[in-house]
Amino acid sequence: MSARRGIQPIMPRIIQGGLAALLLAGVPGCAAKRPEQALRAVAEDGVTRVELDSLTVNYEVNGLPVIQRSVYSSDVVAVQLYLLGGVRQLTPATQGMETMLLETTEHGSAAYPKAAMRSAVGRTGSSIGYSAEVDWTVYEFHGLRQAFDSTWAVFADRLLHPTLAPADVELVRTRLVRSAARRRMSPASHVYYLADSLAFAGHPYALHPAGTEASLAGITPAMLRRYHEEQLVTSRMLLVVVGNVPRATVEAAVRSSLGQLPRGEYRWALPDPVPPSAARGAVLEQRAVNTNYLLGLFDGPAATSEDHAAFEVALAILSSRLFGAIREDKSLSYSASAPFMNRGLTGGGMYVSTHRPKDAVPIMREQLRRLRAEPLDAYALRRFVEGWTLEYFYDHATSEAQAAHLARFQLLHGDWRAGVQRMQALRAVRSSDVRTAAARYMKDIRFAYVGDTTRVDRRELGKF
Repeated sequence: MSARRGIQPIMPRIIQGGLAALLLAGVPGCAAKRPEQALRAVAEDGVTRVELDSLTVNYEVNGLPVIQRSVYSSDVVAVQLYLLGGVRQLTPATQGMETMLLETTEHGSAAYPKAAMRSAVGRTGSSIGYSAEVDWTVYEFHGLRQAFDSTWAVFADRLLHPTLAPADVELVRTRLVRSAARRRMSPASHVYYLADSLAFAGHPYALHPAGTEASLAGITPAMLRRYHEEQLVTSRMLLVVVGNVPRATVEAAVRSSLGQLPRGEYRWALPDPVPPSAARGAVLEQRAVNTNYLLGLFDGPAATSEDHAAFEVALAILSSRLFGAIREDKSLSYSASAPFMNRGLTGGGMYVSTHRPKDAVPIMREQLRRLRAEPLDAYALRRFVEGWTLEYFYDHATSEAQAAHLARFQLLHGDWRAGVQRMQALRAVRSSDVRTAAARYMKDIRFAYVGDTTRVDRRELGKF
């Protein structure tokens, strides 16, 4: 569940040679100093090449904000509707509410009851789905532009007029409870939940967007209907459309469906910081397993902070060093990394799965000490940061990726154009910035451990 909760590896993605070559071949002047600024796209005439961002506009339809990027070189369209707030809309007793609601809408709506919905979607060749994160839930579809209107009709009716039959709610509840149980029984998944619960004690981030067995058991059809009625307002939404669809078509689709919703008074903002009284230390859970799982989390800078880029680079270097020192040099782990919490409240961590935690923990501590204290080679640092250029291209390789990229920078950084500025900020990071970020933020680490508790010393976890 880690990816859906906004926790992900920070290492720049390794793109296969074929995809990288394809991306670079389509970027004139790629050998230039700032290749991401040279991204070009085919204009509407199919011949002229223009700056990619020049094909992106933002506007409102009846109070619903829209970001739309025209892509004329492909028939694939991605539509992502962000329901903002995430776990801040929930309580310990209602966590999982939005997940259960959207899962149940798949079982029928006013215009597409039961199997009629699956048949209608099947005829379009499109796919409709959702993903729940701590800051928002994404309700989305992707398909061909020729099927945009017919797919939108199902997409909108499913959200606006779900049947929410009691029998369907019970079916979904059973499935989600089983999923929550599997998540708890999996040590690799459970350690993330424990770490969040400790690191964000007293904060909404301690809640799980997919719910727990206890919370899911208490959600009734009436509660779902009330949540649907109260929470579906256009001020709580952001729509992102990427593909070869005219703006007039999108506006008409929104105006006849989502645009009919009340505007509401919701205002998106980044979450409040974690209360100073939040728990520190470690939580250890005994499991009779051969592989033990350890995750320590620490707070990061605000997404708009000047320290943000240096913090990202520091995490990436730490992740690389942990992998090399623990897995490659000592063969102590299948996985060792420094995950990045790329969400409203940024943060990072140190993660290892190992059969010998007493040997792995001192190595983790030493790698963190080195990062805080030792200068980096300037040339090596520059080459390391350049790896993010391929990641930037990766984020523009598909319509779905572009939509997610635009939304994330709009919501977390205040402007969908901020992606290029992020690249510039990363390149400006110096060795001293990395050491400062590591010392300033990689502290007060809250550890979660799932495994044989006789193989780890709680006192050692307090020495970071």
